[in-house]
Amino acid sequence: MTKQVYNPQRLIAFFGWPGVGKTTLAHSLLDRIAACILNKDSIAMPMTQDVEGELYKKVVGPGSYGALWNLSRDNLSHGQSVVLESPFHNLLRGEVDANLEKISRETASPLKLICCVAPNELVRDRMIRRGEPRDAPKLDNWDAYVAKTHIYKVTVPHLKIDTSIPMNESVQSILDYLNSN
Repeated sequence: MTKQVYNPQRLIAFFGWPGVGKTTLAHSLLDRIAACILNKDSIAMPMTQDVEGELYKKVVGPGSYGALWNLSRDNLSHGQSVVLESPFHNLLRGEVDANLEKISRETASPLKLICCVAPNELVRDRMIRRGEPRDAPKLDNWDAYVAKTHIYKVTVPHLKIDTSIPMNESVQSILDYLNSN
């Protein structure tokens, strides 16, 4: 199958709470489009799994986002579409992400935001199945975690995808969105 190449290149950001299926969906999209993928966890997790610790909060978290911005800018400035995958908590809380908008402007790359959601029970099952140490505190206090985090106040234009629907339907919806103005 020939992959879709975008001209101009696209900056595509998948966001949503942990366990909603961002990574799986982003990788499925890459079967259909020519783009590189940049995943915040791929940058951060080799440094520490303790996402609640001071090292993560003060160094690893901000540094991994800095790496995402620099790698995105490098790829986009050479005509390569970029798929970013990260929670982007600020978007979920109704804030604009100035870094995404700045990179989009600087590289003349249309910004396409994709908010991934899933039923809480499915998210919990996914976290249990993947068995990542970073999910243990969430699973141990599931009700408190959901009450604190699973809030969606997204105010910027975006496509919302429920990852509990069949993958081929989700990918087709994303392709339609990427091809829209």
